[in-house]
Amino acid sequence: MKGKKKEILTASAVLLQKFATALANVAWLVLLAELIDEVLPQKVIMRSQEKMAQYVLGLILLSVWKRIGYSLGRYLTLKLQNMVCFRLKSKIVEKTSKIPYRLLEDYAFRELKQALQESINESRDRTIVWFLVQKSGNFMLYCVKLLGICLLLGRAAFPLGCLFFLLEAAHCIMNMLGEKEMFVARDNEYGLEKQYMNELALGHSAAVERSFFSYIGYIGKRNDREAEGIRKEIFERSMEREKKELADKVLVIITCVLTELGLTALMAEGEVSIGYFIAMSMGVCGLAQNNEEGNSLRFLKAGKIFLRQWNRFMHLPETEEGVTEIRGRSMEKTGKTDEGKAKGKWVDNSADEIRKSEKEESVLKECNTLEFRNVSFRYPRTGRYVLHDLSFRLTKGGYYAFVGSNGSGKTTIVNLLSGFYDTYEGEIRLNGVELREIPFSERRRIFAVLFQDAAKYEDTVMNNIFLWDSAKEEVPARKRLAEALVREWASEGGGKFPQGADTFLGRIEENGKILSEGQWQQLLIARELTQPAQIRIVDEPMASLDVFRQAKVYEQFMEDDEKFTTLMFSHHMSAVRRAKRIFVLEHGTVAEEGSHGQLMEKRGLYARMYETQAGSVKGMKF
Repeated sequence: MKGKKKEILTASAVLLQKFATALANVAWLVLLAELIDEVLPQKVIMRSQEKMAQYVLGLILLSVWKRIGYSLGRYLTLKLQNMVCFRLKSKIVEKTSKIPYRLLEDYAFRELKQALQESINESRDRTIVWFLVQKSGNFMLYCVKLLGICLLLGRAAFPLGCLFFLLEAAHCIMNMLGEKEMFVARDNEYGLEKQYMNELALGHSAAVERSFFSYIGYIGKRNDREAEGIRKEIFERSMEREKKELADKVLVIITCVLTELGLTALMAEGEVSIGYFIAMSMGVCGLAQNNEEGNSLRFLKAGKIFLRQWNRFMHLPETEEGVTEIRGRSMEKTGKTDEGKAKGKWVDNSADEIRKSEKEESVLKECNTLEFRNVSFRYPRTGRYVLHDLSFRLTKGGYYAFVGSNGSGKTTIVNLLSGFYDTYEGEIRLNGVELREIPFSERRRIFAVLFQDAAKYEDTVMNNIFLWDSAKEEVPARKRLAEALVREWASEGGGKFPQGADTFLGRIEENGKILSEGQWQQLLIARELTQPAQIRIVDEPMASLDVFRQAKVYEQFMEDDEKFTTLMFSHHMSAVRRAKRIFVLEHGTVAEEGSHGQLMEKRGLYARMYETQAGSVKGMKF
């Protein structure tokens, strides 16, 4: 609440500055009219010198305030932008962590998140917050100036003040209607699909490739049609914009001409002075030509779109049932059907919920069995099943391996065990408990997952290995493990690590160490081995390691094999030979299973894969 109060106070200060500036502009016109009347030849007499000095001083002070107020308003707006954008980005991260993974992969929701992030991107000097605050203030400034000028004109001739007000009101309505049509199209102008098609049709790389490989068939014709469509759309949008600007200029000319004619007639009849005529002419023409209301309304429309997108994002479902409900409503609107059914429930994985769950009694104190029972699965918005009635059973302890060609379902099994998708058919059971009934925070205690694209942080070696909070008494032991890895790198010619395990990685620090891909993989494997989890899941962990390093990693995973269960998913046959049980996947189901020796005796798919890979690496023994 304290941060919100600061934001409200800062926004109020900006609006107050705009209001004071608007009053200063109106007062400036009044003083200018009086000053011009005072300095006319027939009025220059000795007794007017004091009044002239007062008018000049007043004009100077008002001009100084307008400049200082302008800088003050920009400073306050930047300060407000910094506070609000930081809070909005934190909200996006917090909300994203609660949304089911399969929803995050949905095209429409990724597009929505990208639009929000671009609007509040801190790398830009001006974000949507800046424009909302500044343009709201400018529109208020315009309204105060308009009211002030109308009152000054109405003091001389009431019909003239009403005429100017009506013309400016018509100008404002025209801007509102025109911007509405423009932003209906612009709301989706820079979507992911539009960006992709624009790059595919007009991008330099795609054009060069089509030319180089003589893509004159279907691909070339399709992209030519896309390019022509985009060109026409851009041209039509530009013509609409030009028509609007032309209509805007015509209305400005009409406003200025009619008001000037009215002021001229009043001056000829002696109703207004020459100074009044000059000052009002400047005010009327300046207000009409600056088009402050048009610029403000354009960005306020953009702000309205942002707020609508923000509201949609913050109301995204945090349960699988909610995702299914949204998908159902979408299908009803489009007339399509979605055969996939969401099953089970999603448990909130926010930080507060995780801490609360960790304090409570665990659903599973110890995991002795992991079983897939007739599991079938397909990814959202796809018609092909990746897994088909997949069944297998693992017991506590030991080293299990899963092998298969690309698309056989290895990574999908990792995704299901990680909890990214709960929409599978069949059952996945831990100690007889359905996986979907286990809170997400509890799964963190059971599973430790090393993905192919695991995160790499520009931090110390030790902090990269041990990412979770630890008790103080564990720190020395953990540091010894990290130091051992650093010494191993140094002994193998990996360079110097002057601070040992506290050496920074990356280029943020001046003496940061750059690791090779193989060293990073060793570090990530060490991270996996040291996590306090009962089941270790490793997805293709050793692509950049030499055969000697791979052999050592296998030994590490087989240490304490009675305490931990390791699931290795790999294309490398050397990574699976020592497993106590190997599952060979084909078309999303288990085609063969057994030890290395048993599978080689069968002379089936595994034997062919093993012999093919062994033959491709001459002289290498597995």
